[in-house]
Amino acid sequence: MAMRVLGTVHVQPSAAVALLASALFLLNSWVAARRALRHGDAPAAAFVAAATVLVAALLATVSAHGRARDERRRGLLKAAAWALSAALTAMFARRVAALAPAPAVAALVWTMAGSTVAGGFYCVFVHAGDAGDRGEEA
Repeated sequence: MAMRVLGTVHVQPSAAVALLASALFLLNSWVAARRALRHGDAPAAAFVAAATVLVAALLATVSAHGRARDERRRGLLKAAAWALSAALTAMFARRVAALAPAPAVAALVWTMAGSTVAGGFYCVFVHAGDAGDRGEEA
């Protein structure tokens, strides 16, 4: 893939897109947190900050997993990625369930979130043991 020059830094096109997406994500998070604080909603600003940190950590973990060659390290990074995604799922489920019009709807939100986390665990750790982490289809 040909490299393009951005200023004085040589960047692969995919790296440039990732850098732009990261910058837009951080800008959007900053604007959301600032708006929440301006309206006196510190818990919402804290939620935005925590979600931003977790998403950034998740992306860094997935990237490190893709580069890792040691199986033990890959397993640890896979576990960290699952834990980060589970935390994000729980955070968003809590916010959505709080807005539910009825307790049954809130229970449905939590059931769906729990199913997502459990299904992710099964796919990443239990079912992946059949095919391994080598990209084979199970």
